[in-house]
This record gives sequence, C-alpha cells and structure tokens, in this order.
Amino acid sequence: MSSASTKDEPPQLERYRFSLDEYHELVASGFFKREDRIELIEGELIMMPPPSPEHSASSTSLRRRIERALPDSLLLREAQPVTIPPRSEPEPDLCVVKMRPDFYKSAHPGPKDVLLLIEVAKTSAPFDKGTKARVYGAAGIAEYWVIEIVERVVQVFTEPTKNGYRTQRTYQPDETVRCGTIRKLALKVADMLL
Repeated sequence: MSSASTKDEPPQLERYRFSLDEYHELVASGFFKREDRIELIEGELIMMPPPSPEHSASSTSLRRRIERALPDSLLLREAQPVTIPPRSEPEPDLCVVKMRPDFYKSAHPGPKDVLLLIEVAKTSAPFDKGTKARVYGAAGIAEYWVIEIVERVVQVFTEPTKNGYRTQRTYQPDETVRCGTIRKLALKVADMLL
C-alpha cells in the first residue's frame, strides 16, 4: 500500500533559478515592461502587486519626511533596484544609500551601499517580513523596516545574520522609530501610516 501512494505522488520538480546576468539580459531585451513590477528574489521572478492608493500615499509621504532628515552624504531612492548577488535584485519602496557622484549610473547600489530599506506593505506583508527579511539580513543590510498599512504597525529588523535578522521589534502608532543607521532620522509611526 505504501508503494502505491508513493507511486501516485508527483515527482519533485526542479525550479530554474535565474542569475543576475540572465535577469539583466531579460530586462535589457524588453521581455518585461516597466509596469510588470517584476523583482528577482533568490533567483525567482516575483510579480509584485500594483500599489494601492494607500500604499502610494504612504510611500510618497514617507519619502518627503525622510528626505528632510538626510544629510547631503546620503541619497533616498524610491522603487529602484538594489543588487544582492548572486540571485536577487529587489526594488524596495524606499532605500537610503550612500551618495555617489554618479548617482549610481554605472551600477545599482549593493548591500554595502545601503543604510536603510523600507517596504510599505498592504497585501505583501508576509512576503516582506519573511522571504525579503531573510534576503536582506543575509546580505548584511543593517536595518530594514516594514510598514504594515492594514495592521497599523511598523516592524523594524536589525542585527543581520546569514539567516535574516536577529532582532525584530514592532512599533505601535503612538511610538517613534529611531533609525540606528541614520542618526537624525526619527519618525512617528502614525505619520508613516497616514
């Protein structure tokens, strides 16, 4: 009987994982359109949901608040790629990186350039707090925030490890998040949530 049930189980299917070079070739060839919102995460092509009006409003408001707190030595990027070798190139909602004279014209920022990554999440919160947190932590990105629109909290991930982050703290609407990597950056959760 056990041999029959084993026989009926589908074989383990292998997934093809894209390298960064293969992904860049697909993008350069025009295979994807900009509105497709494709991200390469651990070699897999992930189609991200289109932003809701709430998501867009929170991202825009947050961008303005963060820009005011940044010194000239830092740059805020919105929905732009971060290259994480060997097989990831997410496009976080907001990313604070070290300033470069060419504004990253020659290459997207990598983990060593990033001080803070932020994802604004309505439907993608489990993915952002799970898979993306593991990818960002394993890459050594020092601080990562997930702004959860529905739950009305901000999750802050710090102390990166090879498996993600050692520390995760939840901030409520009446609290203030003080960034550990950018000294002047402190934001009220209520302001981030709109």
